[in-house]
Amino acid sequence: MQRAHTDFKNRRARTVQNITRRNNQRAYERVYGDEQLLDEYVGPNRVAFYGEVAEVVASRQPSTVIDIGCGAGNLLHAVVEKTSPHRVVGIDYAQAGIDRARQLVPSGEFHARSLYELDLAETFDVVLCTEVLEHLSNPNAAMHVLAGLCARDGAVVITVPDGAADSWEGHRNFWTEWELVEFLRDYGAVQVSRMRLDEASLLAVIKPHPAEREDAANHAPLPRRA
Repeated sequence: MQRAHTDFKNRRARTVQNITRRNNQRAYERVYGDEQLLDEYVGPNRVAFYGEVAEVVASRQPSTVIDIGCGAGNLLHAVVEKTSPHRVVGIDYAQAGIDRARQLVPSGEFHARSLYELDLAETFDVVLCTEVLEHLSNPNAAMHVLAGLCARDGAVVITVPDGAADSWEGHRNFWTEWELVEFLRDYGAVQVSRMRLDEASLLAVIKPHPAEREDAANHAPLPRRA
């Protein structure tokens, strides 16, 4: 009885894991809008994770970078520190995250928008989407958008948890390393590896097929921030 009571209290505790278990916009608005929760969310391990992804981005020496699901902008901040793209764009459906990102990366352009509703008329040297696809109801539609945003000779860089080890109820999709390759190969040439600092996370770099990139030409531009 005592154990059940303790488990109930733990699941009701005000923690990032409990809040984001709901896997909805309201949960992430709450996390990004609260200093204490944000500090918990962007802890040392996540900062190191962003640093490793930023190294992958910097190795490509991109001139333009877009981060889909940018949250509070911490990954883009790490990218800007390691390389100097002349254009940086961040997209997140949580307005509280976008507000934070604008403060953290003042040189960037940020929009509160669902990735399913993106209508950018440009492409980018690197398209980032980290720790996002596992949450989505339609990852195939999301990949279609990401590939369409990628410039010729550019790359889409994705991270997801290894589905062989991940069972968190806040996630909808679970891919093993092999399954991730199979899922992504329809969108281009793909390489999947494990993150160096977190072997439970998979890193995919995709060079999209030309047909996927051409779809971006049909998109109307987002309004630029003044």
